[in-house]
Amino acid sequence: MFEESQGRVDVARAIYEAVLLLLPGHIETIISWANFERRHGGLDAAIDVYRRQIESTECDIYAKGALTAEWARLLWKVKGKPEEARQVFQKNQHWYLDSRYFWINYLQFEMDQPTSAETEPTQYARIHQVMDDIRKKSHLPPAIIKDLAHFYMVYLLERGGKDASKEYLLMDREVNGQVHPFSWIHFLMFTPILPATSLQVLLLSLERHSTGYQRNALASTLGRYHHAMFDSRKLPICLPSPLLFCVLALTSTSFIPSTQHLTSQPEAANI
Repeated sequence: MFEESQGRVDVARAIYEAVLLLLPGHIETIISWANFERRHGGLDAAIDVYRRQIESTECDIYAKGALTAEWARLLWKVKGKPEEARQVFQKNQHWYLDSRYFWINYLQFEMDQPTSAETEPTQYARIHQVMDDIRKKSHLPPAIIKDLAHFYMVYLLERGGKDASKEYLLMDREVNGQVHPFSWIHFLMFTPILPATSLQVLLLSLERHSTGYQRNALASTLGRYHHAMFDSRKLPICLPSPLLFCVLALTSTSFIPSTQHLTSQPEAANI
């Protein structure tokens, strides 16, 4: 940056080349060099840096996956051509099945595309396909796939269609195994109204597939609602779902085995 700031562009370029001779495939240096070339030679010069490094035998497959994602980012953010960026991701994904950098950026790219009520179903299909490829085709570690699945589950709750809740629960079962109480809390918080009968079905499912510790954790987390608003003997047909879920959970002795060991705080002990 110093040499560039002094107008010595050729010296700055030579420094980047020298660094890569010592540290071939160094991602941060290549990205910095590409941005340097973009500032002085335009977008095509920056892309040329990425192309040459991706074709180089000095870069390993992980560096190439990251550089491909950065190439797509240039097309999207700088050139303003998201469709060209999408083609870069799609045409190269089979090369980078092990690259977390590539897949994280691919999923983020699709989720960040602006949509409207008319275009959201099309964009959902694209996002769903990327998530499906991550789960079924990529060679990412299970922990990374799980984190990306949770990211996708938040998308389903915030922007999904009418069948999003079904997909959310299926995904939750797949990535978390047993039903996790906090996943249910997240799901219910985003579901404004549910009939009492539907929530009773959810309770039975949770009781069957979760552990005593998980049920107690659920009670502890939602317990604050129990004291605030409702008399459980006078439940209406529908209530705001997290509140009704709490009332049902905390008033069912078969659902919550014991709360004595939850916490030593007086308010929790009175639940």
